[in-house]
Amino acid sequence: MTDKVALFRQIAAVENEIKDRGAGARSRLDRSASQRQCDGLEAGAKTLRWLLQNAARIAAAAPLPACAISMTRQVTAVETELKDRRSGARSKLSSAAAAYQRDGLEAAANTLRWLQQNEASIRGALRQ
Repeated sequence: MTDKVALFRQIAAVENEIKDRGAGARSRLDRSASQRQCDGLEAGAKTLRWLLQNAARIAAAAPLPACAISMTRQVTAVETELKDRRSGARSKLSSAAAAYQRDGLEAAANTLRWLQQNEASIRGALRQ
């Protein structure tokens, strides 16, 4: 949560990837838009890793959301998307693999939204 990219931008980046995965196609972005998207995804992955590492401390301030998809899988989904983007090659996924990736990204977006909604109470608890 100390990243310079705001949570709302991290959420937007992950949500855009969900839309792209759902549509089965990649939208064409100009270079600066693509870089902003990558910056948001990188910040989202960093925030999710931070949450995973600090889950015990945070749970005291705001109960973590019940999630059918583990935090580890959420982080992996975002990191996989980043790796695909960095390589410049988008692999064709089977429909099952695309659904698995999309589920992880959706859970990551939900977790980031929860962090955004509980940011004040989490920051207060971490100061104590």
